[in-house]
Amino acid sequence: MHRRPWKVPIVKGASQGIGAGIVAAYRRHGHAVVATSRSMALSMDSGVLSIAGDVRDRSAAERLVAVALARFGRIDTLVNNAGIFLGKPFTEYTAEEFTNVVDANLAGFFHTMQHVLPHMLRQGSGHIVQITTTLVHPGDSRSTLGPGPAEQGRPRCRDPWPWCVLGTAGQM
Repeated sequence: MHRRPWKVPIVKGASQGIGAGIVAAYRRHGHAVVATSRSMALSMDSGVLSIAGDVRDRSAAERLVAVALARFGRIDTLVNNAGIFLGKPFTEYTAEEFTNVVDANLAGFFHTMQHVLPHMLRQGSGHIVQITTTLVHPGDSRSTLGPGPAEQGRPRCRDPWPWCVLGTAGQM
């Protein structure tokens, strides 16, 4: 007989980096894990249900939640860790890059939360964790944008992100 795990989290962006580390940590604590990413490989760990899927696709989010519930009967935590980061100023994004970033980083969170939340509400408990990236870099004296610390009491911005251009860097 399969012992029911104490908690069942879904971890998005689980194939590498922070996501893979979160999956490993949950497993060390004895939790079953539903792990997903576009490049998710089949896990040899019977406590990990691997599901390949693209968070930008609403039907993938619906399938993820349905399969998780069919296998484990509950979802206790959703870790929204999947996303796209482009290592360049937003002013250099193409229209296609912008659409991909918004679809993955915003719509992907929304689609999965919309499918998970009703089940958590019926259970009377649940957690949703959003993991995002910082877009403001630490102060850098090599910047050519605006006055630096001596002039305004704040760091210079390395990249022309909107809040740097508007003079709020270091205040977020």
